[in-house]
Amino acid sequence: MKIKVWLIVVMLGFLLVSGCTSPKVSPTATPTKENNPLFTFTFRDGTCEYDGPSSVEAGMVKLKIVIEEGNQDAMDGVAVITVKLREGKTIADLQAWPSMDKPPWADIVAMNELFPGPMEKEFSLRVPNEPVYFVCFHPEAKICALGPVEVQEAHAQMQDTQASQIVRTVPTRAPNPIPVAIDTDMAADDWMAILYLLNRTDIEIVAITVTGAGEAHCEQGVSNALKLIKLAGKSEIPVACGLETPLAGNHTFPQEWRFFADSLAGKDLPEETNPNKEMDAVTLLQSILEDRSQKVTLLTLGPLTNIAEFLSAYPESRDLIQMIFIMGGAYEVPGNVGFYVDGNQSAEWNIYIDPKAASEVLSSGVPVTLVPLDATNQVPLEMDFYDRLEMDRPEPEASFVFDVLTGNMGMIQSNSYYFWDPLAAAIMVNGSFATFETNNICVETDEGNTSGATEKGDNCPEVRIAVDVNADLFEKDFIDTLNTPMD
Repeated sequence: MKIKVWLIVVMLGFLLVSGCTSPKVSPTATPTKENNPLFTFTFRDGTCEYDGPSSVEAGMVKLKIVIEEGNQDAMDGVAVITVKLREGKTIADLQAWPSMDKPPWADIVAMNELFPGPMEKEFSLRVPNEPVYFVCFHPEAKICALGPVEVQEAHAQMQDTQASQIVRTVPTRAPNPIPVAIDTDMAADDWMAILYLLNRTDIEIVAITVTGAGEAHCEQGVSNALKLIKLAGKSEIPVACGLETPLAGNHTFPQEWRFFADSLAGKDLPEETNPNKEMDAVTLLQSILEDRSQKVTLLTLGPLTNIAEFLSAYPESRDLIQMIFIMGGAYEVPGNVGFYVDGNQSAEWNIYIDPKAASEVLSSGVPVTLVPLDATNQVPLEMDFYDRLEMDRPEPEASFVFDVLTGNMGMIQSNSYYFWDPLAAAIMVNGSFATFETNNICVETDEGNTSGATEKGDNCPEVRIAVDVNADLFEKDFIDTLNTPMD
């Protein structure tokens, strides 16, 4: 499940330098001594102006986005991305980068977006111990690049608070862990769900299949999945990719989102060897299922292209699946594709990308549990959770999640980020996190304003649906599991 702020990530390639006005900066070149220095970006008449210090100490600062009165219609959805440049690169390189791709030498520190509505908003921003640059956007193009702001090493009293040392013991391994195959499009919330499951001793991840019709492209999605496996201290989990287009139609995630998923949020993790050398996603799933003496549970975190193709190719294997858990759909709430898909207020992204695949999976006869937006809307990822994770992240899996969230604090503060895929993973592990009801659900496969909608109907397949969630229990379990020490 994905959200609008990913839109901005790789638009660094647009060159509209004329949108930069002369920046207003503090005249001093010495580090600002305020606890929370303020970076202000004012958008007016197609320009972006910076007003703030020229030098700060590493750590937390405030970033403010302002739309000057009279500009709101043209500027709703403006954003500021904070980046750092690798050695030898300068602001001139950032301004001149010609590609739609994110420059390989620019690392994203944070992105902050002002969603339609307010005329200004303040965000928290954690700056690293090196110069930072800013790229201003309105919803359709880059306005300009600004910087650098020099960053000095923080004084001792300004350094980050040390994480608390909560004592956790190595868990007793379950004698019969549940075998699970994860089908994922390798977006940021997928990363969190995968690390959560890799840290469970009552779950055995038997395979990860990447849907190339989702956010990440095949090659990068497989590589990133293997990196997460290694980060969690696991090995010998086969990974494969499937089709790179939907079974029918041409729905796709915005390319900007896909580039961000491919980048693993700019995090540089060690590579892992893939024990699967030749099989595609469908063949790998069949191989895994027929080799197991126990039924396998499928967890799907993206479009259902791989699963539909598998069930079509190997219909006899349906009895080898215990349950399919699907993060997707909007049951009795609005969808979330409307900002990009004009007029469609019904569909959720994972179902919208490949409605035909979703319809075939729901109609396959395999038991299905749907974790729709109705459930995930009840678990927003808020600053309170971020603060708790900051103080409790002794394990590398928790630190990775914290680092990803730190770079996207604006998403959290914009009240637009939710535990989509992690919640689906947790409900699969522990059904007590949710309450369920059963109903007959069809997927609208025709093109139009309801394409991809999940709708009730008497002649539709029966589906179990998560409708209410215990958010507090889920969040505690999520942090505890990410920080599970392993022997």
